[in-house]
Amino acid sequence: MKQVNHQKDPESRIAIRKDLILKLAREIMGGRDSRDHLPLFDDIPLPVQKNYEGVLKHCLKFCDSRPDLPIREGLLQLLNLIARMDTDPPPFSWGHLEIWAGGIIYAICQVIGITRKRSGLYVTTDEVAAFCHTGKYSIRNKALDIRQEVMFLKQQSEKGNPIGDFKDFFSPDWAERFSSWASNDDPNLHPKKEGLTVTPLPSPGTCFICNEKIKGALFEEHLESCLQKTGWPEPGEPGLLIRVMGTNNRRYWLTVLAGPETTLSDLDRLIRGVWVECCGHLSAFSIGNMSFNSDGEGEGMNVYIRDVLVAGDTCSYRYDFGSSTRLSVIALRPVKMSPISDGLVLLGQNCRVHRKCSACGTEATMCYQEPWDEEQLDEKQCNKKPLYFCDTCAETSSYDSEWMDRIGNSPRNGVCGCNRSDENGVYWHPEKLTERNKAGKKHKHPEVRRYRRADLYAVRYSRPIR
Repeated sequence: MKQVNHQKDPESRIAIRKDLILKLAREIMGGRDSRDHLPLFDDIPLPVQKNYEGVLKHCLKFCDSRPDLPIREGLLQLLNLIARMDTDPPPFSWGHLEIWAGGIIYAICQVIGITRKRSGLYVTTDEVAAFCHTGKYSIRNKALDIRQEVMFLKQQSEKGNPIGDFKDFFSPDWAERFSSWASNDDPNLHPKKEGLTVTPLPSPGTCFICNEKIKGALFEEHLESCLQKTGWPEPGEPGLLIRVMGTNNRRYWLTVLAGPETTLSDLDRLIRGVWVECCGHLSAFSIGNMSFNSDGEGEGMNVYIRDVLVAGDTCSYRYDFGSSTRLSVIALRPVKMSPISDGLVLLGQNCRVHRKCSACGTEATMCYQEPWDEEQLDEKQCNKKPLYFCDTCAETSSYDSEWMDRIGNSPRNGVCGCNRSDENGVYWHPEKLTERNKAGKKHKHPEVRRYRRADLYAVRYSRPIR
C-alpha cells in the first residue's frame, strides 16, 4: 500500500486539519453536529486558514478561562460567519490575530448584554484586552466593525438578497440575539453608534440660537428644543452634533453642528477662528490610527466628517507642535436638520472662565505669559502656564507689560500671544451663517477625497501573509 506524504500533499493536510477542528468542535458542543456552526476549510481561502486557527485558539482559551460566561456557542457561530465573508482582503488575512479574537469576544459579550455594569456578569474591555495582550480601543473598534457586518447581512437578508438568509448562519436562539444586537434593540448594548452618553457640561455657556445663558447640565436639553425652532432643512443625510473640549481643561467647550458636506478642514478653520489661531501653526486630527494634517502632507483634512466620524466616536485635535494646545472632539449624535449653506455652525460656547488673581485672589482680568528665550527654548518653557492678575495688581507688578494681555475665552489663553475672545466666533454663529447664505457667499472646498472609515482602524502586517 502506497503511503501518502502529508508534507507534499496540501489536500491531505487540509483534510486532517478539518477533521481535527470538527472533532474539537463536537467535544465543545456536547457531541452535536458542528458542521452548521463551524466553517469547513473548503470555504476558507488558503491564506486565511492558519490565521483562522489562531483566532479560534485565542477565543477558546478565553472561554476556558471564564466558564461562567455562556458565550462559547455564539462565539463559534460568529467566527463561522466572519470566516465565510467574501471581503477584499479576506477576514483574518490582515491585522493582528489578538485584535480579531478580542473583537469577536467583546462583540459576543455585547450580544448577550454583559458589557454593562448593571448586568450580573460583567466583562470589560480592559479584561479582554489584558487577556489578548492588545489595546482596549482596538478591541472596541473591531467589535464595532463586526457589528456593522452583521447589520449588513441582516439588511440584505430582509431584502431577499441571495447573499444568504440571516438565520442560516445562527441557531434560532442566537439568531434572535444577533438580530437584536444588529438592530440595536438590546438595551444592554454599548451605545457606540447611536450617540455617546457623556457627562454634563462642567461650565455654563451661551446658546447662539437664542443668545441665552444656560447652565452646563441643562445645555444639551435646551439646545434640543432650540434646534426645533430654527426651521433649518432636513436633508437626506442628517447633520452631526459635535462637542469640542479642552483636553486639560474641560471648562472650555464648543458645540458645533456639521452638515453632510462638512469636511475636517472646515472644523479646523472653526477651531482656529474661535479658539486657537495665533501665528498660523500646523494642526492635526488624530482619528483611529490615522493623522489628518493641515499642511496636506500624508492624510490631508479635505475629507468629509461623515466618512471618518460617526455618533459615539472621539478623536483628538492638536494645534501647534511646539507649544501645543490639545483638544478632544466628540461626535455626540445625529440631528435631523442641517445648517444652511456652509454646513458648519457654532451653536454654543462656554461662558468666560473665571480666574483668580495670582497676587490678591480677586477676579483676574489680565494674563501674563513669560517671554521665551529663543536660544534656550525647550518643551518645559513652551508649556509653562501663564499668570493671572486683576487690573490693579497688573499695574503694580514688576512683570513686563508688553507680555500682559486681557484674558480671553480660549484654552490657548496667553500661549504664544493668543488672546481669543467671544467675538472671534461671531463669523460662525447662526445669524452670520444666514447672512452669508442670503449674500450668496459659500466657502468652496478644494477637491474632497472620500475615505473608508474602516481604514482608520486597520492594523496591517508589514509583510504579506504567506
